[in-house]
Amino acid sequence: MRVLLVHPSPLMYSEIYLRLEPLGVERVAAALLAAGHEVRLLDLQLFSHDDLARALGDFAPRAVGFSVNYLANVPEVIDLARLAKRARPECFVFVGGHSASFVAREILDHAEGAVDCVVRGEGELVAPRLVKTQGILNRKHLGVRALAITGRIAARLALRGQTNFLRMIWKFRSVYNPERQLRDHFQPITYAMTPPAPQRGPVDRAALYIHAAARRDPASSISARPADAAMKDVTWHGISEV
Repeated sequence: MRVLLVHPSPLMYSEIYLRLEPLGVERVAAALLAAGHEVRLLDLQLFSHDDLARALGDFAPRAVGFSVNYLANVPEVIDLARLAKRARPECFVFVGGHSASFVAREILDHAEGAVDCVVRGEGELVAPRLVKTQGILNRKHLGVRALAITGRIAARLALRGQTNFLRMIWKFRSVYNPERQLRDHFQPITYAMTPPAPQRGPVDRAALYIHAAARRDPASSISARPADAAMKDVTWHGISEV
């Protein structure tokens, strides 16, 4: 099965300072590859939403997975899931990642049908089984109508001299070139943060603070008293001792 794995865009302002290699998505991709699936990665830290739309059309995935490492990524991932469903209504959309495991029900509720499944826990263990199950369901529910539609598409393309679609159906494993899946991801990219300029000379301690420390008025300071004495003057409201 063709699977497109997507890492969301950088968090607000973080694209200026920090880009992290999507190791979690890469581990899931490796597990899917080992299970015999065709995988392509799209890192939206480097590419745009338009690139995702093109990948949905060109690669034509049957399953799309989104990574949610931070809760701040959830709104964007839900919007991207809706984009995937609009482009390919038949594709299976699933979400995984560290933060997604804690808010699985909330993601499903807010997505309103755009997300079919949320993977909780280790994605490299669950994703291959999930995609395999979805592939079995697709074959089970292919039906005569879907075969007729596929036949018409193949015939229309063949009349134009385009036989790739027909050859892909009969020789799916041999036609697809797995080296293409990471072609975009292999571009030389520096993910590390830019180190600050080296400090020369003595360090100004006042420069370490974002706001200058306010001077305290000695007259307004509270005189130090023993804790027991200070607690006698405290009035407790709404709290009862047990």
